[in-house]
Amino acid sequence: MTDRNAMLDAVEGNVSVLFFVAGMFAIVFGANTYLMTFEGTSYEIIGSVIGPAGFLLGVVGLFGLYPDLADRSPKLARGAAGFAVIPAVGWFIIIVGGIGETLGVLSEPSGPLQIIPPVTIVTMILGFGLFGATILYTRAHSWIIGGLVLLESAMFLVLLLGFAPYFVMIDIGHIVAYLGIGIALRITDSPSGSTEPATDSTA
Repeated sequence: MTDRNAMLDAVEGNVSVLFFVAGMFAIVFGANTYLMTFEGTSYEIIGSVIGPAGFLLGVVGLFGLYPDLADRSPKLARGAAGFAVIPAVGWFIIIVGGIGETLGVLSEPSGPLQIIPPVTIVTMILGFGLFGATILYTRAHSWIIGGLVLLESAMFLVLLLGFAPYFVMIDIGHIVAYLGIGIALRITDSPSGSTEPATDSTA
C-alpha cells in the first residue's frame, strides 16, 4: 500500500509534465499522420511506438488527477480510475509489440491479441469520459481541465466511428487536449475555482 501511495504521489506531483510530454509525442504522431495522409510516406516506429507512448502517458496523467477527485467523490473517482487502468495496460502491450516488431523479434499480433487495440480505444473513451465528467461534477479541478479531458475522449470516439475525413484532424485534437491540460494545470487549476464543490462522502 505504501509503495502504491508513493507512486500515486509521484504521478500527482508530475501530472502537468506527463501531459506536456504526451502533447509533444502527439505532435510527432500528428506530423507522421500528415506525412502518411498527404505525402504518402511515414515512419513506422512513430506509429507503433511513439504515438502509443504518448497515449500511455496521457492515461497515466489521469491518475495524477485522481487524488483530488477521490477527496470529493470516492465512488466516482474509483469507477473512472478502474476504466483507465485498462487502456494503460493496453497501450503498454501495444508499445512492447511495436518495439518487438521494429527489432524483428515479434510478428504482428494475431488471434486473440488482435482485440487489444479496439479494446484499448473503447476504454480510452470510457476512461477519459468518466474522468472528465467526474471533474465537471465534483469541480475538483477547473472546468477547463474537465472539458479538455472530455475532448480527448471525444477524439477517440471520432476515431472509432470514423467521422473525421483526415486522421490528422483527430491528432490535432490530441495535441490540444494534452498540452491544454498541462498548461491549465500550471496556470489555472485550483481545486476548481468554484465555490461549493459537489461532494460524495461515500467510501
